[in-house]
Amino acid sequence: MVAKATTAYATKGRTCAGSLSLRQSQSLNDGESLSFEGETFELGFFSPGSRRISSWAFVLDSGNLIVRDEKGSNSDVYLWQSFDYPSDTLLSGMKFGWDLRSGLNRRISLWRNSDDPSPGELSNGIELHEYPQAVIWKGSRKYFRGGPWTGDKFSGAPELRVNPVFDYSFISNKDEVYYTYRLKNKSVISRLVLNETSSSRQRYMWVGADQAWRLYALVPRDYCDSYSLCGANGDCVISDSPVCQCLEGFRPKSSERWTLMDWSQGCILSKPLSCQSKDVFRKFSSDYSQIFSST
Repeated sequence: MVAKATTAYATKGRTCAGSLSLRQSQSLNDGESLSFEGETFELGFFSPGSRRISSWAFVLDSGNLIVRDEKGSNSDVYLWQSFDYPSDTLLSGMKFGWDLRSGLNRRISLWRNSDDPSPGELSNGIELHEYPQAVIWKGSRKYFRGGPWTGDKFSGAPELRVNPVFDYSFISNKDEVYYTYRLKNKSVISRLVLNETSSSRQRYMWVGADQAWRLYALVPRDYCDSYSLCGANGDCVISDSPVCQCLEGFRPKSSERWTLMDWSQGCILSKPLSCQSKDVFRKFSSDYSQIFSST
């Protein structure tokens, strides 16, 4: 394969030239594309000229572009597959996360610009530790986290729940750590994509009647979803002004910076703990739909 080749996902109704697969010595020219019979997914090239395929290339019904050895006897063994390199979009059936055996990290990354699909500043992947979680980074800075997997969702993603559109699962074992989803109805088209303008990850649904993509869900949902916005021992209350508050018994570590709306240093105890004064731990709970922990 040529490194500059890339998949281009298109909606139904596009005119698609070429066949379902390309064999050795066949080529694909500008203006031509490779699609499967339902014409839901399409493969094309960015730069001018003819690009030659050295092995068999197939576009599966899932939209996965695979390269297979023509002489190979196992049809499930691929030399390369586009689903391992998702660019800025996560499709149904893709694995979002790690293959620990090979060290492959399947993450989505914003394009550098509209003509260059190399990784840009915004990226989204699975952070590995004892309790893996989905994280969005801006460069090397953590920007949003979805929280660890609780068994049915990520703790910081209340919008991820049982729904009529897709099933989802999270796998974590010695070989792999990944999230995946599958559409319940093949006639439904949905995708997860990073958005540069809003610095968010968005799920879109294709509405055939309107011939348009409609926003289904997104993260971060609001200002309070920003990672560590209020610093240590700080609360973010989206309905308050300012949105950051110190927990009861704490005060801003830097009053001057706090007044300037820089809450990154967080809060410290208003007075030292003392067993003689009967200081106790207090359970903190709140309406999760309004208040989110920032650390």
